[in-house]
Amino acid sequence: MTVDIEKISSFLKKIPVSEYYNWEIPFDKGEGRNIFQEEDLTRFSSMSNFESNVYLKTILSDKIKTAFQDHDTDALRQIFEWIVHDWGGIRNGRNNIDNLYHMGIEAIKNGNLTFNRIASTSKILSFYDPTNHIIYDSRIAFSLNTIMLLVNASEKFFPVPSGTNSKMNAFNIEVLIRLKHKSDAYKRNGSKKLIYIADKTLFYNRNEAYSIVNDTIQRINKKIYESEPDKAVKPFYTEMLLFGIADTLIYDMILKNVKVDIANRKI
Repeated sequence: MTVDIEKISSFLKKIPVSEYYNWEIPFDKGEGRNIFQEEDLTRFSSMSNFESNVYLKTILSDKIKTAFQDHDTDALRQIFEWIVHDWGGIRNGRNNIDNLYHMGIEAIKNGNLTFNRIASTSKILSFYDPTNHIIYDSRIAFSLNTIMLLVNASEKFFPVPSGTNSKMNAFNIEVLIRLKHKSDAYKRNGSKKLIYIADKTLFYNRNEAYSIVNDTIQRINKKIYESEPDKAVKPFYTEMLLFGIADTLIYDMILKNVKVDIANRKI
């Protein structure tokens, strides 16, 4: 069974992204004041938080492409660090900007990302080329997997990158997927790689997951905005929606719809 784009887009189409994605941009953190000029900040000041984050995609894409073409290593380091650690809120790796820089350059050159540091590298790639690449982090995978599980839109799911959100960690969606789709594959058989082998039937390969989730969200976005051509080619609208509803609407859906039966007693 392939991913049912119609079911997922029908569910998401009812939800206004501007109401769930309203994060304030941290211009004053890190290298923000070196990256954004006064005219940039003036333009942002007239926008809502949602509009600002949409515009941020365009302005940072231009800045990254210019720095990349000019071989401006210092500017790229500043932008990558700000995107990942200040705007993105990722705590790990701040002491090794050299590594982040090299991963970001590889992401830009190669496009298809491995699962290692996927939340960081996909953020850089999505800002570099926002019409062709989305962010793949724990919130987006959590939301997409939950929707696919609850509306029966797929029999295969996306591995979830590690994250620090307490709600999503408390209701681990990968565990819920395994429980719903439990099969003979998870029965003890003496193999030391039991879970690794069984998970292959339920989850996409980690090093192939980015290209698949990127294509899936592109297709969902085109379906949601089929009557709005300008938005249909900007998959970050759906990416932002999935991010925004993760620990709100999606969390509530799990509490409302998931029942666990232990020894014939529902809890």
